[in-house]
Amino acid sequence: MLVWDSLVIIGQTEAKCNQLVQLAKKHDVLVVVDDVYNLLWFQPCEPPSKPLQPPARLLTFDKASDPDYGRSHVISVGTFSKFLAPGIRLGWLEASEKILSRLYTSGLAVAGGSFNHYMSRVVSVALKSGQITQHVDAVRQELKKRMDKLCDVLEKHLPNGCSFVKPE
Repeated sequence: MLVWDSLVIIGQTEAKCNQLVQLAKKHDVLVVVDDVYNLLWFQPCEPPSKPLQPPARLLTFDKASDPDYGRSHVISVGTFSKFLAPGIRLGWLEASEKILSRLYTSGLAVAGGSFNHYMSRVVSVALKSGQITQHVDAVRQELKKRMDKLCDVLEKHLPNGCSFVKPE
């Protein structure tokens, strides 16, 4: 099993992401992607000419239309703790139906000891009502403001010879 951090994927070309998934298929390796920051992408500075989209996630390159999709090579792991509440310790998995069905029948989902059932219900209601989407948008806007301020300070005060890449 290979654990791949979503921060590594951001900025990578689609060709490289596709190549990684093809290698996983070729060697029958399961890639677990730590996609915890994917929803917190920043808007570009210029008004967009097309609707804004987050960076492509590795999971999207493990296509259901591929002949060997049933073998399942990518799991995406997300968390609410990065944008809802740091102590929430509640997240989600995205994967093929094959992997999800194995997890559902493994006993893990009904064991009770490791899941936060009360908070799961609270977050479920917030998801169904659309409040999470609104909240994520507000968090993204606030984080972008903070990032812009930091970049302004860096541009102003970094000594000659130092540089940085403005995050997206």
